[in-house]
Amino acid sequence: MKITLLFLGRNGAGPKYAFNMAKELALKKDSITLQIVIPSHIDNLSDWDFLANNFENVLICKVKTYSNKKEFVKKITNPFTFVKIVKDIKKFQPDWIYMPMGSLLNFGILPLLKCYKKVYTLHDPILHKGEQSFFIEKLRQIEINSSDKIILLNNYFIDYVIANYKINKSDIFVIPHAGFFSKNQPQKIESFHNKILFLGRIEQYKGIDLLLDAFEEIIKEKANIQLTIAGKGDLKPYVEKINSFGEKIIVENNWLTDDDIENLLMNHDFVILPYTDASQSGVIPLAFGNGKIAIATNVGALSEQVPTGIGFCIEPDPSEISKKVIQIYNLSVDELANMNSKAYKYACNNLTWKSSIEKLLQILMN
Repeated sequence: MKITLLFLGRNGAGPKYAFNMAKELALKKDSITLQIVIPSHIDNLSDWDFLANNFENVLICKVKTYSNKKEFVKKITNPFTFVKIVKDIKKFQPDWIYMPMGSLLNFGILPLLKCYKKVYTLHDPILHKGEQSFFIEKLRQIEINSSDKIILLNNYFIDYVIANYKINKSDIFVIPHAGFFSKNQPQKIESFHNKILFLGRIEQYKGIDLLLDAFEEIIKEKANIQLTIAGKGDLKPYVEKINSFGEKIIVENNWLTDDDIENLLMNHDFVILPYTDASQSGVIPLAFGNGKIAIATNVGALSEQVPTGIGFCIEPDPSEISKKVIQIYNLSVDELANMNSKAYKYACNNLTWKSSIEKLLQILMN
């Protein structure tokens, strides 16, 4: 089978997700020939080059996209932006075009590839608070309507996609977000770190305000607890309150490498996701893949991602968040270690990239 993986995102978690799916496809040397179309300045370019240099069944096409809004406007108003990509794909003659995530440039590419079958992974059926845009939604509708099969990362939004995008249920499939695993098997904790971790991009819908209000209550009962907020994004709305906690809150407001993330997870007791809305989160399988439980709010499909026994789902309310955190710190170390171990085993058994690709190939072959 010949597959074109079309991914024109540049940064964030998207390139990691796309690369891990591509890597598993590349490992199918005997049955898959893989063309990869990516930006020439994608964050994890060295990973993609590794595939091109080590797998004879992989062909990589690098295209210049954009790095800011001005360049984006120039690209979408220039028809030649799409010509090279379309020519390269047509020359390859794929059986399927696979889009592991959307791109603002796909609207100009997909209508020119009508004769090819397409499968598209829709990560966020509903745009998050602070990210809603009529323009982006219209571009996304083109991606969805141009695709033969739609993949969701959860069951929660199936009915929504059917109703709002007029997709047949038989053309919708679910492949849960796989985990990003630590390089080495996580070690059993011997004592509490007394540190809570918020990890990921700083966005309005991530509920930093709820977390800070909850933390105020937490330290009244557990004075030795610290909170780390780690991730790139705008913290200005929260700076005054963060500063009021002094050394109780550690901030790493920058882009995090894989090593940074692994070290943060290793040195914290658990991950907390106080989101006010969500589709699903890659942070949850990331936590599990590093042997840590997650506390998540009951919004979107987050509860679907957190099975009983390896994490907790609570309402997006500061008092509920604080109660659950205090409850965890009232457990014994062995009880937390046991939950962490279950979380890691769950990820190994259910959230591997290999199993994701097996499900994808079943969709394509059927």
